[in-house]
Amino acid sequence: MVTETAARLPGAATSTPVTPRGGGVTIRLDEHTGLPASFAPHAAGPVVPLRIGIELETGGDETPGTTGGLTYVNTHRHTVRNIVPGSLHHTTNGPDEAYVIDTSAGNWLVRLKIAFRPEHPRVELRVAASPTAPDDEHIIRDLYLDAELAGELSKWLVEAPGNKVRPNVSASAISEPVSVDTAGHELGSPGIIALHHVEQPLTLIVWPFSRSEQGRITVQPSKTGLGLHIGTQLAGAVKSGEWLEHGPIYLDVFSRTWDDVRRDIKDWYPSIGLQTPDDRPAWSSAVSLFEVMVGSAPFYDGYQFAPYPSFGDLIDDLDRIAELGFECLQLMPRHPYPSYNIHQPGDVATTYGSPKELQLLVDECHRRGLRIILDILLHGVIDKTAVEKAAELVRNGPHIARLDEPGVDLDVYGPEHEEISWCRHILAFEPYWLAGSPPVHSLLNAHPEWFMRGSSGSITGRYTHALDTANVAWQGCFITACEALIRDYSIDGFRVDAPLYNHFANWSESSRRHASYSSTGYLQLFRKLRRRLHDISTDVILYTEPSGPFARESLDLNYGYPERWLITSMFDERLDKGHDWRRVTTGKELADWFRDFDSALPAGSVTAHFVDCHDTMWWRLTGDHWRREQVGLPATKALVPIYALRGGAYMTVVGGEEGLEAELKRAHALRRYLPEIRLGTVDYESVSADSVAIYGVLRHDPKRATIVAINTSKQSLRTTISVNEPAIPNPSSSTHVLDAWTGEWLPNGVAQDGVLRFDLTFGPYQTRVIVLGDPPSELNDARGASG
Repeated sequence: MVTETAARLPGAATSTPVTPRGGGVTIRLDEHTGLPASFAPHAAGPVVPLRIGIELETGGDETPGTTGGLTYVNTHRHTVRNIVPGSLHHTTNGPDEAYVIDTSAGNWLVRLKIAFRPEHPRVELRVAASPTAPDDEHIIRDLYLDAELAGELSKWLVEAPGNKVRPNVSASAISEPVSVDTAGHELGSPGIIALHHVEQPLTLIVWPFSRSEQGRITVQPSKTGLGLHIGTQLAGAVKSGEWLEHGPIYLDVFSRTWDDVRRDIKDWYPSIGLQTPDDRPAWSSAVSLFEVMVGSAPFYDGYQFAPYPSFGDLIDDLDRIAELGFECLQLMPRHPYPSYNIHQPGDVATTYGSPKELQLLVDECHRRGLRIILDILLHGVIDKTAVEKAAELVRNGPHIARLDEPGVDLDVYGPEHEEISWCRHILAFEPYWLAGSPPVHSLLNAHPEWFMRGSSGSITGRYTHALDTANVAWQGCFITACEALIRDYSIDGFRVDAPLYNHFANWSESSRRHASYSSTGYLQLFRKLRRRLHDISTDVILYTEPSGPFARESLDLNYGYPERWLITSMFDERLDKGHDWRRVTTGKELADWFRDFDSALPAGSVTAHFVDCHDTMWWRLTGDHWRREQVGLPATKALVPIYALRGGAYMTVVGGEEGLEAELKRAHALRRYLPEIRLGTVDYESVSADSVAIYGVLRHDPKRATIVAINTSKQSLRTTISVNEPAIPNPSSSTHVLDAWTGEWLPNGVAQDGVLRFDLTFGPYQTRVIVLGDPPSELNDARGASG
């Protein structure tokens, strides 16, 4: 039964508290705006002074962005100023309970719904907007929410798991904007921001979780404190009496420390309707992938990347790839054309090679026990008109005079250099794309309704003609093409490139009512695709770039994009030291960052970690493509065990293995012979070191535990590594234990007060993998003391 009561704000001297009937989070509403002004874990609990503001961006004109898509000019901003008198209503329906508040923002109504949940996170916000003027159509370009933490910022620490900021950064240290990817963003992260107090157990969670918009969060200094600016990207055309809604945004406040709270985050996902696949093929959970390309890729400065000019060259190299320990090939589209563009859906001859060549490659892989997946595209088609438009934007854009800049900070805090790199890429490929593509792509005439458009009716895109992944007919075409590739060639799955690449609104007549939804339409597509492919084979995997929670619902494997900045942050000595307040710089901070990222992902998430992939080497100038060139070979050798032995899948792009062959063979041997390394628990909390330079993680399963410890510094050091004994299921009873990385036998640790301690020496960038139980016979051939 639904009951509704009207509440009214008291006089201006106080604010209105709202709290669920059974007690819990208490929110105080501002007496003027009606918006939340503070949060407390319960009615008598400590207060977090977090004030919410809402702003609409409307109207204006559309114009291409620097690298395509849409941006808006001459827009209008409307800020929520006042509550509509008598509009605060309290609604209950069994366990569901909500407050609804109408506010005014210029000639718009903005409705805030605050729903209380019985489980964590305990507060759900939704925001909707409706025009008050009777005109036929009103345009929303974006909806912004601003949360401002007031007070003494040195008392607060900020966490953003999976983003470009170190753990435990002080709110007072944040001196410039920090971008945080939402759960639905193009690259994606857990999307959680936590603010926690340094002196008392008090933690606030802010968590945008929309399935309809990608959104972006910026953490930045404000006039009176610290601001969280949420650009939702909500966009659409609405009439008077209609509403366009964004949400949910989850919030919660705890009388607990952040360390306690983050351990529970995985348990929140089922209650908000998100789980990872329960039918993941077993082979995908710890697969080691080798990314390969046939053909030649040009670069702006004349460099040519041609590891395999022909299919024959690739087939001739399969034995070497297998000997390095890789288990699956990931075949990129042929370069230089069509590159990462759709020539025709399901096309093989142009996209990869002749059908005969592709079948021979698949057969030769399978004969060696290698699997093979295809890199497949869905975001756009290319023709001469698209290429000419993209090149014109570059030549007339703001970066044309800066294309020779190296962009050392590209991975860390260089969004501008990302655009510069993309401009170089367009001009490098321009002649090849023009030579290979048709004057006008056939799908533009055959299915014009499949494409994203601006309000003028013209097709939009970022160097391609952008396909609307929310269009049901296009989804069907794409799925049918994937089914045919599985049936015809017996491949083992797909890596789906950039499904969120078109992160702008679709203003076509059929989509403009909720124009921003097209950007995330791939979520529905992937659900359908998984079911259809598993009807053919349950052993097929789906793998994609985005790493946020939504991209993990229907996918077996996700790129480790959020992790790539760490390599530059840790080891690139060319970085500007003025940003050190946010950087991860020590092995201890690296382990803590990994711990928090893993903790904030849905249970069952599998990430493909990498040191080099084509997206790390693709955007740089000659001499700076590979990690070994950027940070030196000794540091890169240390990176192999850090990423290959930390749990999940591992990948390398061809060329990235050069100089690292021994390390790759060793890492793959440990993944193969130590089950706790391959599929065991990843435990950052049960191991510690006296030196912050040591990166340490404990890998364990019910039978055995193994320490992975790496000196991330270029200095030799001696340190004590401690392991909690309850995390070791069957500790070694001998006097020595095996370091499976070096082959040495080391003195066993000293047990005291439930902790096992090892006194160890490390050379510069040295790795140790210490097996704490009986090592398998395949590794037990090291010479030395046996105990």
